[in-house]
Amino acid sequence: MKYQVLHQLNGRIRVRVSALRHDSALAHGLAELARSQNGVLGVSSNSDSASFCLNYDSERFDPIAWLKQTQLEHVVRMTPSSRRPLPAGLVAVQRATYYFESRVPPKLQLLLGTISLALSIAEAPIFICRIVLGASLVPILNRAVQTLLDERRLGADALDGASGLLLLREGGFFPASVMVSLVGLGELIRDILTANCQHLIAHQLALSRRSAWVMRGKRRTRVPVQELKPSDKLVVFEGELIAFGGTVLDGEGTVVPANPRADFEPQIVRVGDKVSEGTVLIDGTLYIRFEECLLPKTKDPVLEKEKRRWLQRTKLHRYALRNGYRRVGPVLSFAALLFLLTNNLQRAMAFIYFDFITGIKIAVPTAVLASMFRAGKQGVVIRSASALERMAEVDTIVFARSGTLTALKPVVTESFVAVGFEFVQVMRLAAAVEQKFNHLGAYAIYRYANLHTIPVPERSSSNILGGLGVSGFVEGKEVLVGSTRLMGTEQIDISAAVDFLRRAHDRGDSRVCVAIDG
Repeated sequence: MKYQVLHQLNGRIRVRVSALRHDSALAHGLAELARSQNGVLGVSSNSDSASFCLNYDSERFDPIAWLKQTQLEHVVRMTPSSRRPLPAGLVAVQRATYYFESRVPPKLQLLLGTISLALSIAEAPIFICRIVLGASLVPILNRAVQTLLDERRLGADALDGASGLLLLREGGFFPASVMVSLVGLGELIRDILTANCQHLIAHQLALSRRSAWVMRGKRRTRVPVQELKPSDKLVVFEGELIAFGGTVLDGEGTVVPANPRADFEPQIVRVGDKVSEGTVLIDGTLYIRFEECLLPKTKDPVLEKEKRRWLQRTKLHRYALRNGYRRVGPVLSFAALLFLLTNNLQRAMAFIYFDFITGIKIAVPTAVLASMFRAGKQGVVIRSASALERMAEVDTIVFARSGTLTALKPVVTESFVAVGFEFVQVMRLAAAVEQKFNHLGAYAIYRYANLHTIPVPERSSSNILGGLGVSGFVEGKEVLVGSTRLMGTEQIDISAAVDFLRRAHDRGDSRVCVAIDG
């Protein structure tokens, strides 16, 4: 769990946890978890400022050690909806609901609802209508039980299931079939969009999931993940997936989880730190001692459902459902009271039909997922619905002065070579130094070499010169590739290229200088 100590005195500490921001349930869960620790005397939390304060006995409780070992999953289990653990028997039932849901996809649910609707229109025999309609209600009732066990409250599916059962009892096959078909259609649309969004995210990381860079002496070799051996020294470059667990031997970088989940604060890792499988390096380069491999595992239906939930979940969605769920109990209670007072089941059923949750439950994530999918088709991958929601709050984007903004991939358009050198010689050495760097200028250089079949040798070493360029040794020659400022810093004479550089600057072109042995 990502945290920041705001201040600490003997017996008192205030900490900021970004995941708590505007999530009162999560803040309450963290407070409950802290209160359960031996030596904690008092706890207060504030979701608006994403902080909480602990009063503790310093002889019995170490807050820093506790914070380091606390995971967000521990906090989620203590939230008001799921504080108390389920008995073993109910846990088995809970897992059974997930397993059933994985075996009865939305396509089958919609098919059952459609068949039931067709039978009711065709006025098929009653017993056949009852069997098919009953079967189409089972997935809805399964979700109702799942919500009850997961969140300890009745959800939208409880209302839909109650309505369907009452209609089935009264012989109202047509309205029940229409309701089931519409619910199935909504679930199918949401399922297709979720699967497409997951596919877009996974596609960006497909190569890294299959193979990894391994150091063999001073050379890097790409090998399948399945062939990695314990203690192999692996290298991960910026933007790549870390498909294994291990210890950082050299380098520094920032990692985030590849799969969407609640706690996705970036984490800086350095020499000696552990890195987890399934994380993405968003900046830097890491050399890691391989310890465990991300091999294909049997899919756990509970974990698969959680992944989909995190992908879809937004503050708006949670807020809307929370307010809707509070009214399920009163609606069912009032319907039962109405039936007792009037002995008229139709009136009670009419009140239950007033379902104001199912639309929200399906429409909000569907709209967000559709936006994510449309962005993905344009090449912009958004990892979760909450990320899209947070992006909607952005009103200003600040670009670093040293950054490069381009509409397309840059290309080499023109060159100037000083007396005593040849263009192919300069290009092959520059491409050797720039290869494997993700900077756009580097991409243009080594792509040009590849397209024109210029042989690129291996570099013996390289070094990033922040904001200026890169340096390296290739075939015994010292090569510098970077800006005119780098040339000035290294006292390289570029007077012969002054006119060429000025014309390029006037056109608005980016300029890259290459120096060989000074």
